[in-house]
Amino acid sequence: MCWKSQSWSQGGLSKYITSRRAREERVLIDHSLYENLLNRGKLSNLEQRVLKLVLEKPGVTVVELARELGVKEKTVRNTLTKLKSKGLVAKKGRNEGVEPTSIAIALYS
Repeated sequence: MCWKSQSWSQGGLSKYITSRRAREERVLIDHSLYENLLNRGKLSNLEQRVLKLVLEKPGVTVVELARELGVKEKTVRNTLTKLKSKGLVAKKGRNEGVEPTSIAIALYS
C-alpha cells in the first residue's frame, strides 16, 4: 500500500489516508474496511493489473479491460467483483465504465 501518511481518528474507528498523488486530499476509511484491506487486502496479480488499468483509465469498460489484458470478459467481471468487495472500484451499470474509488486512488496511486 502506498499511502504517504496516516492517522487514526474518532477513537480508532476510522483512518485518514493521504495519497502521494493528491497530497492535500485526505480519505476517511472506516476501521472495518481498513482491517479488511490489511487482512484480506492482498491483491492477486490479475487484480493488480485490472486496478492499475482502472486507475490509469477511469471509465474503462469491461470489454476494453478484457481486450487489454488478454482475458475473457467473464474473468474481468469476476475480478471486478472482488475489487468492488474490497472497496477499490465502482461500476454503476452494465454498460457503464469502471471507476476507481477514492480509497483505491489514495492507496494505490
